[in-house]
Amino acid sequence: MVDAPLKGQLWLLSVMRGGLVSNPDTALKLAEILMAEIQGPDITEGQRPFVVSDGNDRWIVEGKVANPAEAWRGAPRIEIGKQDARVLDVRLPVLRFIAPDLGDAPVE
Repeated sequence: MVDAPLKGQLWLLSVMRGGLVSNPDTALKLAEILMAEIQGPDITEGQRPFVVSDGNDRWIVEGKVANPAEAWRGAPRIEIGKQDARVLDVRLPVLRFIAPDLGDAPVE
């Protein structure tokens, strides 16, 4: 069994070698969460399957066009930095409108 300090050192070493997002599975999960949050889970589901490609310092996650009649909008694409998990680029054909929470503001 590996003791806690050694386990922490091994984790740190792996992060240093591959960054916070060191594999395509993690990149895919992050991209799916972002897509579902921005455009809604139903639209995101229709854009499957997603393909993850290695862009040197980033992971590129791309989906398919959900509705062929709206192909002019393009396919979804998110780029995630390997080292720090920053979202470097987001191209989504559909954005969900979420009304701002106005709290107790008077309605005129």
